[in-house]
Amino acid sequence: MSLTFEHHLTVTLGDTDHTQAVYFTRFFEWQGVVRELWVLRAVAHSERHLLEGLVLLTRSASCDYHRKLKLFDPVVCRMQIRNLRQASSDLVFRFHHAITGELHAEGLQRVAFAGGDGRLRRMPEDFRSAALVYSEPEREQAARAALALAGEFAGD
Repeated sequence: MSLTFEHHLTVTLGDTDHTQAVYFTRFFEWQGVVRELWVLRAVAHSERHLLEGLVLLTRSASCDYHRKLKLFDPVVCRMQIRNLRQASSDLVFRFHHAITGELHAEGLQRVAFAGGDGRLRRMPEDFRSAALVYSEPEREQAARAALALAGEFAGD
C-alpha cells in the first residue's frame, strides 16, 4: 500500500479573480509548493542534496479542471508518484475540497534530476526510497487511465 502526501490550504483573496474563482495558474503554484514540501518532509538528507547542487527540473506540467474552487474553500492537495525511472518520475496532484471530498482538479508534473551544471543525473537513493513509498500502484494507474478514457468517449 502506497502513501499519499497531503497538504492542506485555504483559498485566499490573492488566489482568486474578480468572481472569487481560483486563478488557473494557482494550481501550478500549489503543485510546486506541495512538491517542495514533500522533498522537505519525506526525503532524508534533502537539504544536503540541494545544497550540493541537486536540481529538480520540471520537464512538463499539466492540470485538468473539473470544478471551480472559490474564495475561502478549504483544499487538500494529494500527491503520489508514478513512472519512477532512473533520473525522472511523474508527480500526480489531486485537488479536493477538504470538506465535501469533491475532486476539483488533477495535475501532473514530469520532473527530472540534474546537477548544478544542468546535466541530467541519476535520482539520489534518498529520493528513490521516498518515492517508492509514495508511488501509485500500477493497477491503480491502469484503472484511472481506463476511467479517463471511458469519460472521453462518453463526451463524444
